[in-house]
Amino acid sequence: MQNYCCFFCPLKDKNEKKMDDVCPTCNRRYSYPLDFPPKEVGSYQVIKPLSRGFYGATYIAKTGAFS
Repeated sequence: MQNYCCFFCPLKDKNEKKMDDVCPTCNRRYSYPLDFPPKEVGSYQVIKPLSRGFYGATYIAKTGAFS
């Protein structure tokens, strides 16, 4: 297990959590950014989500030159 925090109301909580666990404050799953990824980030088209860290999410994306 990992030490995840909520993207919407992060708390200083060092307890280990599963991606399917929910935030005790807002009731959102810790995997929220991966369940509902953005279609675009800046000029990049998001292809699929990869993983998330403590405060970030990683996506596979492409842009014009690589289309």
